[in-house]
Amino acid sequence: MEKFIYSVSGYILGFVLSSFLWGKTEGATGVVTNLRFNLIGKEIALHHWMLFLVLLILLILFRNKFELPDKILYLALGFFIGGLNHGLTYKDWFRIVIK
Repeated sequence: MEKFIYSVSGYILGFVLSSFLWGKTEGATGVVTNLRFNLIGKEIALHHWMLFLVLLILLILFRNKFELPDKILYLALGFFIGGLNHGLTYKDWFRIVIK
């Protein structure tokens, strides 16, 4: 039950923090904007859900190497899933190539 509580707490924290940093909906002004760059004449957007997905995968792959206590591990897993989920609530979550 303790792991569940830490996971849910991390999820809520990740979702709320993402809402504050990147805005509640697409087009809303947040503190941070998505990283955009040009590649071969195309504008590419790296959404924050991609960042959280990479962090989640790295945490899962290297959790034994980090030797994190269970409380921190499940808090981090929940946090990354919350941030990832927040990014997937945007209507344009799938638009990576902008122009």
